[in-house]
Amino acid sequence: MGTVVKKSVSVPDVIWSAAEVAADVRHMTVSALVTEALENYLRIQDGLAGVAEWEAEHGPLTEEELAEADAILDAHGVGIRRRDLTSKEIAEADAILDAHGVGIRR
Repeated sequence: MGTVVKKSVSVPDVIWSAAEVAADVRHMTVSALVTEALENYLRIQDGLAGVAEWEAEHGPLTEEELAEADAILDAHGVGIRRRDLTSKEIAEADAILDAHGVGIRR
């Protein structure tokens, strides 16, 4: 990665509190968590743009093509999933969320 920049952003307090909890549970800084989240977001947007470009040229993906793509992604462990947390980590995160009055839950 290149140089690091410092920027000021406004984030709803409930989101910031949840980010602090997530970073704490994963033993990372909020900056590292935000960087990871932005990297994931940019990759997703790039992928969606690629699909839109392909569909513009070839037409919409069929249900069969989507199912095949899902199977390939599943076989490689790619997809929406929650990091496996220990019951202790979940309890700690819940306690921190409760202490901050944060209503975001699994």
